[in-house]
Amino acid sequence: MVLATTHLAAGLAVGYLLTIITGQKETWFLLFTLAMGDLPDLDFVVFGLRNKFTLGKQSYKHRSNYLHTPIIYLLLALLTGLAWGWQWGVGLIGASWLHLILDSLDCSWGIKWFWPCSNTRFRLFIPHHSLLSFKPEQINRLIRFGRGNECLRNFWSVKNPQFIFEILSSFWLFWQIGKLI
Repeated sequence: MVLATTHLAAGLAVGYLLTIITGQKETWFLLFTLAMGDLPDLDFVVFGLRNKFTLGKQSYKHRSNYLHTPIIYLLLALLTGLAWGWQWGVGLIGASWLHLILDSLDCSWGIKWFWPCSNTRFRLFIPHHSLLSFKPEQINRLIRFGRGNECLRNFWSVKNPQFIFEILSSFWLFWQIGKLI
């Protein structure tokens, strides 16, 4: 997803779903799942600081480390579940994996679903309903020739269903946070 608020909204939605299932509505738990919805993008902050937020053609590297791999959150969820209870572990894996799924649906280069076994990135490209995969050398070649950003250029259009979804989820997020405060 392009907007960070979509990931936060997804994390909060996971939290609400789990509170409905368990019957326990804890503000701290909802704030936890909200934060876990954006945890995989912590690498973007580190990458941005290293590059003085001049991303340009290097922005594809933002999803190239372990923070955008499912296995890391499986391990973190197991540890969290053991430490604080199953609801917290399920909240962590639900929010973080939903982030990864959303990142596989957008205009990016996808994520490494099968890391550490494979460095190939996968994405589901919504406009053409096709599964695409990119090996690191293919990404470098496409970037060198200036290709691959057509989808991002067309993202900011009210005709794009993904843009509409992201804007609506952002409004929902702000409304829900207002209710929590």
